[in-house]
Parts: sequence; structure tokens; C-alpha cells
Amino acid sequence: MSIDIAANPYKQDFPLLAANPGLAFLDSAATAQRPAVALDAQRRFYEKMNANALRGLYRLSVDATEAIDEARAHVARFIGAADAREVVFCRNASEALNLVAKAFAPTVLEPGDEVCITIMEHHSNLIPWQQACRAAGARLVYLFPDEDGVIGEEELDAKIGPRTKIVAAAHVSNVLGIENPIEAMAERVHAHDGFMVVDGAQSVPHLPVDVRKLGCDFFAFSAHKALGPFGVGVLWGKLDLLEAMPPFLTGGEMISSVTQEGAVWAPVPEKFEAGTQDAAGIVATAAALGYLRASAGMRCRRASRRSSAPPWSAWRRCPTSASSATPTRRSITAPSASRWTASTRTTWPASSTSTTWPSAPGTIAPSRCWRGRAWSRAAARRWRSTTTGRHRRARRRPGRRLEDLQWLASTPRRSWSHNAQSRLQVPDGRATCTHDGVNPSCGDELTLSLRLRGDRIEEAAFTGHGCAVSQAAADMMADLVTGETVGEARRLSGLYLDMIKGRPLTDEERADLDEAAELESIARMPARVKCAELAWRTLEKLLDQQLAQA
Repeated sequence: MSIDIAANPYKQDFPLLAANPGLAFLDSAATAQRPAVALDAQRRFYEKMNANALRGLYRLSVDATEAIDEARAHVARFIGAADAREVVFCRNASEALNLVAKAFAPTVLEPGDEVCITIMEHHSNLIPWQQACRAAGARLVYLFPDEDGVIGEEELDAKIGPRTKIVAAAHVSNVLGIENPIEAMAERVHAHDGFMVVDGAQSVPHLPVDVRKLGCDFFAFSAHKALGPFGVGVLWGKLDLLEAMPPFLTGGEMISSVTQEGAVWAPVPEKFEAGTQDAAGIVATAAALGYLRASAGMRCRRASRRSSAPPWSAWRRCPTSASSATPTRRSITAPSASRWTASTRTTWPASSTSTTWPSAPGTIAPSRCWRGRAWSRAAARRWRSTTTGRHRRARRRPGRRLEDLQWLASTPRRSWSHNAQSRLQVPDGRATCTHDGVNPSCGDELTLSLRLRGDRIEEAAFTGHGCAVSQAAADMMADLVTGETVGEARRLSGLYLDMIKGRPLTDEERADLDEAAELESIARMPARVKCAELAWRTLEKLLDQQLAQA
């Protein structure tokens, strides 16, 4: 029986193979050829939205960030993950497995424990466990296949026991091509309160993968073996395990805030994604997996009947000129000491406006921008006069999206002040306490002043310089805590910081935070989290300082 390779219906989808009709590429287990859809996705990213994701509020950066988010959701659906936050992007499967061995294993391995792997493992799933066992004083146990290349139940029962804390195995062996009994392994190790780690580098290109059906706790694979680009890998892990793990690499955007003494990690998955991400490669990976699912017939059993916008849909939102679907951004004047004003009105797409809100001539339409900085103080007071009390959120606008904050990028970094000529003046002679806050990674600086009478904050003010996010967050904070007790201010600070870290708020908590709840979308922008936290962390430090002096 002869096979006409040239008649392969998929060959024309791969530029290298189409350009070389006589080439039969038989090394896909090492790295696969790339279909045109993946190559085009990578190229269009650079042509349409090339910018550093997570690090800017301007249009291109936000589009790049959203493209990564959508790609992450696409990968999650492809492998049957319950939550996109469980998907961590790495450089390759080797790095993903090393992340588990070096960050997770030390949290569970103790002297005398055992790690069980198969004898057919790739070096990437062998050496990390050798080192993890050596560091913890644990023992590495090997599973051997029978004469048919299969790891039988007797071998599993003999090797996986009460001392087994981790089982790590290839889903499909790159040596034998055999599919290992991952579900049986997971069942046995879980019976002893252990964990299952799967190297899926060879299975993802060829098999429908559902990580929850497999019963694993971690799953790793490389993009380049699944028709994607070099330099991108994926680690899936159960959310509770990822949240409990320390980071493997540090730096870049994996931090929420940093001080001279230490740092607070960003939420999962950004906690494990140090440095600049290969955004173009990540988008191309999602396109490659989409090709596998649609063109090659691959289906995740969990998501086979679902449809969604492709992760590269943000390209369509990348404008070549202003239109009705694109915000028209104009210059914003620098705020004065006594009043926040805008020089012109910004027009947002009508489709995104669901509620009519008050505005004043010369202000930015608040229906699609950030109320706290878009209106003049006078306009804001007029709006407040239409409601009663702090709990006025019965008339709140819909939740903010990332693009709602884009206009802040047009506001330059400059020195701003709060309450300089308002009812909340705190001259130096009347301030009972002050504290300086610094965000060294972004350069924001702030001096917070409070006038305390007993346990109550009578007045609050700040001066400083920095980005619009940091200064506006400080402005909202000063308004919110004025008139409150110290205990209530601490409670509000806790709510706000939890919100910025990504915890969903209840309606009551959202009402308590008032205008500050408008910054909820910042949780999806790790690069701006520390900016939004600066004032509130300065407040907590100042209150702690006062408590220590009492």
C-alpha cells in the first residue's frame, strides 16, 4: 500500500511544505511545522498592535493585553480548564515543569517522601525531579513498562504508596509513543493525598485533552510541538495550588507592589509570568490551537460545542482612523490646584453607553470615562446633589472595562495636589500626622497628611507627583476616609486592596468604596496595580505609625 504524501489535504496550509512539494517532514515530535494561520497571527500582531502588554494604558498596549487575555481563555477552553487564570504562559514545557518542581515541590516534599516518575520521561520531566528530591531529601522512584511498553496496574500499585507525594509522567511518551494511564496514576496518588503532574508536550498535538477528566493537578505543554511558535509554553495548574505557590522567577510585571524591604506578588497567573511576555507568540499559539481544533478535527470534549471570538479579535479593534466605533481622544489639560477640568469633550461610542449621566460644558462625557477625574468638581457636586448619602449606588453605571481607563494615558506625569483650596484644607500647622509613599518601580511619590481628632479623621490631603492612576486613586481615597473613624478607614483600605488584587466585591462593599470602586478594572492590569495601591498603602503605614506612637 502506497501513500501519496503530496495529496495530503493539509499540506497547502503550511507555507514551508507548500513551497517544497518534495519534502516529507517526519520530525514533528521534535517540533511541528507552522500553518499559515499561526504565522499570519504572529505577523498581524506586530503590524496591528505591537506594544508592551500589561505596561501601558494607551490603545496599543491595552489591545495587546486583551489579546493575551483572550488567548489565555482560548487555551483554557482547549484543554478543558475551568478558569483561564489557571493558565500560565512560559517559554516552553521544560520551564513549566521546572516551575512546578522548584516552586511547588518544596512546599509538599519532606525527607523520606517519594516522587514517582516513569523510566521513559524526557529529560525535562526527569532532571527537575532529581534535583527536587535531592533538595528535599526525598527518593525518586521509577515506573517501568511491561514488554508491550505499557505501565500496568501491578506496577502502579507497587510503586505508588503512602510515601508518594508527587507522580510526574508524560501523557504520551516521546520514546515509545505510548499513552500512559494518567487517570489511573492520578487516582492512586490522590488516594494518598499526593499530586499528579503531567507532561503533555506530545499529547496536546494529537489527542483531545481535558485536564479535569485526566484528574491531574498540573499539566504542561509547548506551543512549538502543537503547530505554534518557538518560545511559548503553557502550564496549567489548579487555582488553589497556584495561589499557594511562591513565584519561580521574579521581576517585571509579576509584582503588585514593591518597597525597599520587599514586594507583594501579583495575582495568579501574572505572579508566574516574570518579564516581558512574548505577546505575539502567545496570540500565534492560540491561533495554532484553533487550527488544530477546527481544521484538524481536534476537540476538547468539554468545549467542543462552544464558540467564541478568536483571541486575535482585538486586531479588528485596532483603528486606522477615528470612527464611530472608536473613542476620539483629545488633549486633557493639566489639573489646577483647586479643580480638575478637561479642555474638551471626548466622544465615546454610543453603543457602549447604557445610562445617561450628568455632564457640564467643557467636561469629558462621564458615561464612558472615569468620573473621579473626568468632571470638574462643580459638576461632580451637582451629580452628588441628585442622590443622598454615601450609599447612592442604586444609580451606578455599569462596571468599567479596561478601555474606559485608556484616556488616563494622555494625562502626563506631573505634580498634583488634593484639597488645596477646598473645604478639606490641611495646612502643615494643622496636620497631626504625615507620611511619604513611594512607588520605586513607577516613580510615583506622595505625601499624605491627616488631621485626626481622637479616633476620627477630620481632614485628609496629599501632595505629590506621578501618573494619573496613582494621583486619582489618592484623591478618591482622601475623599472617602475624611470623616471616618480610623477603624473604618482600615476596613475600607482592606476592601480596596482586595478589589485591586482581583477579589470580586459584593454590592454592599462596592457601595462602601464609592468612587474608588471605579478602579476595579485595574486588577486586570498588573502594571498599574502598584500605582493604584500607593495612596492606600501609605494610609495604612501612616495609621500604623500613629498606633505605634500612641
